[in-house]
Amino acid sequence: MREGTAFQVVTAHLENLMKPFTENQRIGSTVALVRRRGRAILALTLAVILGGVLFGGPGAHAAGAILNVFITNDAAHPVPVSGSVAVNNTGANAVPVTGDVGVSGSVSVADDREPFETRVNLTDAGTTLDTGNFQVPAGKRLVVEFISASVNVPSGQTPLLSANASTGGLGFPIPVALQGVGNGNAFYNGATPVLDFADPGSYYVISLERQLPAGGAVTGDGGGYVYVSGYLIPAT
Repeated sequence: MREGTAFQVVTAHLENLMKPFTENQRIGSTVALVRRRGRAILALTLAVILGGVLFGGPGAHAAGAILNVFITNDAAHPVPVSGSVAVNNTGANAVPVTGDVGVSGSVSVADDREPFETRVNLTDAGTTLDTGNFQVPAGKRLVVEFISASVNVPSGQTPLLSANASTGGLGFPIPVALQGVGNGNAFYNGATPVLDFADPGSYYVISLERQLPAGGAVTGDGGGYVYVSGYLIPAT
């Protein structure tokens, strides 16, 4: 074998042995390069977002997209709140409030009460009874707060005055006191605060019954009038 040929064989053999090491070096260099470039891209991205937050510009939109958060405040995910809170509690967006609530400043309260007053004239409804009534407006519930009366009966008779809603109430007496006697009649007046209720469309009835203290047949005619006052509220 010639000397040149032997040298070439040894060189080729050494090159084959070094190929794995050379390939590893290439791979290592590539990975290092990717890592360096990745760090640079991440640093550039953070710088753009931070600059957008501080100085505006396109980065601000990117930061805004990241900072926008949707919060669900329901029973399963309650959000604790402290300090002063303004609540716009409308019918379409009612906010349930429980526990103690402190209120400061002026407060406007909706009052759907409608003042009500009427006069009931008592007319003959039989030998010993005089009555009168009125009908509660449809869609309204009547709350009676005060009743006053002025009635007359034949002298010597006792008046028994009462009020009753025709919607299942038991009724109650209206106290009256003797004011004087004249022309064969005794005159009684009375007034009393009450709390009574009547349903929409029902009749509110005032009754005057006449009796003799010692018993016996009741004769003659009685009558008078009664004022009923209170307020109406929506029935719904």
